[in-house]
Amino acid sequence: MAKSSATRAQPPQRPRQPRPRQRRPQHHAAPVARADSPPRAVAVERLQKILAHAGLASRRAAETLITDGRVRVNGKIVTELGTRADGRRDRIEVDGKRIVLERPIYYVLHKPRGVVSTLSDPEGRPSLGELLSRYPERLYPVGRLDFHTSGALLITNDRELAEALLHPSRKVPKVYVA
Repeated sequence: MAKSSATRAQPPQRPRQPRPRQRRPQHHAAPVARADSPPRAVAVERLQKILAHAGLASRRAAETLITDGRVRVNGKIVTELGTRADGRRDRIEVDGKRIVLERPIYYVLHKPRGVVSTLSDPEGRPSLGELLSRYPERLYPVGRLDFHTSGALLITNDRELAEALLHPSRKVPKVYVA
């Protein structure tokens, strides 16, 4: 049998669908917002916690302000501890002055050797608080380095980011090179 020189008719081809891109899992990526991004919505939380994070008073002192009737939320006097509010949406006033939450700020600071990674040290050693005192915002370090270790520390006023990075349940890997 002789082979035919004619080519076989090919079935019509379907248009080729592009395959969806497969993204690599980002296990080590931490949520970070740009410094110029708009403030994120804060979850509803206890009023004394909002007052403390605004730098107005400690949580205990904020509780006293609330029970003394000096705090208003949306025009209503609040005297009950545990009252919840949204620090970004609700109008919160203490003694007639409105409380405004700060915009999130992020710095990377090189901690030198011989400095404690806390804001104050009862033993009188040099601390990060001394290095951060020139900034008007209420800032704190995310994590710690030993007294005799130097390295980069994230400094912020964003408590949600700090908690997301530090809480053990999040399992964010940390690398220390000595």
